[in-house]
Amino acid sequence: MSIWENIKIAVYSIRTNMMRSILTMLGIIIGVASVIAIITVGNGGKDYIVDILSDMSSGAVSIQVSSDASQSEKITTEDISSLKNLEAIKYASPIDYKIGSATSDNEASMCLAISGNSDLSKVMNISMKRGRFFTEEENENGANVCVVTEFAAIAMFDSLDCIGEYLNFNLNDKSVKLRIIGITNADLSASTSSASSMSSMMNSSVVQDNPMMSSGAGMIAIVTPITVTDAIGGTKGYTMLYVMASDQSQADSIGNVVKNILFARHGNFGSDVYTAMNMETLTEMVDKIINVFTTFVAAVAEFAGITIAVKWTTIAIAVGFSSAVGIFFGLYPARKAAKMLPIEALRRE
Repeated sequence: MSIWENIKIAVYSIRTNMMRSILTMLGIIIGVASVIAIITVGNGGKDYIVDILSDMSSGAVSIQVSSDASQSEKITTEDISSLKNLEAIKYASPIDYKIGSATSDNEASMCLAISGNSDLSKVMNISMKRGRFFTEEENENGANVCVVTEFAAIAMFDSLDCIGEYLNFNLNDKSVKLRIIGITNADLSASTSSASSMSSMMNSSVVQDNPMMSSGAGMIAIVTPITVTDAIGGTKGYTMLYVMASDQSQADSIGNVVKNILFARHGNFGSDVYTAMNMETLTEMVDKIINVFTTFVAAVAEFAGITIAVKWTTIAIAVGFSSAVGIFFGLYPARKAAKMLPIEALRRE
């Protein structure tokens, strides 16, 4: 039998049993689409994380100070000034995180303050939707200004038209009134999410003392000059520094250069106080880790005895939907065939 004859028989069968053919095709389409949707969601989550890191990966290097370092070994503003004088370094900014609360005239929320110097917008790729980023002069003078995210603007002022408004940032029983000079559309949710776990360990009196503060409102993020958070938080020396190489291909060597300069300035050669991480290398590492994790998570759970937390509501919905599709596709044509005369049913077959 030729291929053309097989095609004609197939077309005739489909036309003869049109409803059954449509239901069969629909079942296959829904099944394949469900698998594609699951894979897409997983890949989308992975790409979201990788993209956040990729925003800082173009020639950026993270320098971190170990937790057991002494006060004299921490990074100072003088260290940063000497690094910025190097031609190989394009930008350099310390980065500090402070978790407190923020209040406006009518709203209050938990708040993550991300602070650095004027180069922070470059090393973290913070783009502005409205207004501007703070200048180095404002940072050096300790100007009480801040940049807020779009989410923070809506949460605290119900509008993106809040340039010039004031926000109070409260930390350790101290408060500073910050004037909003810009709104960023940068995605700082990764920093906010990582800080949210820390906020759960904070004293709940922060919320109890302010009846306006809603525990379900989430955490907002603001960006301030590091001199502002230094004053209110009593920070002396920094434990994290981001530098961006003038030439992206020199990112790895720049990390070693920065470490050697810090060793020389602090007189601690031979120690492992400072570590450098190329953000591009970190991005690739995270990408590989996620790929390996998503591929072998079931096997690891089986052999290591790890209990995977699963939402039973999700399983119930998935099983219920699949069962409903299967029952409908099986019951409808069977019920229709049962109502037919035997001779008619045989003739159609």
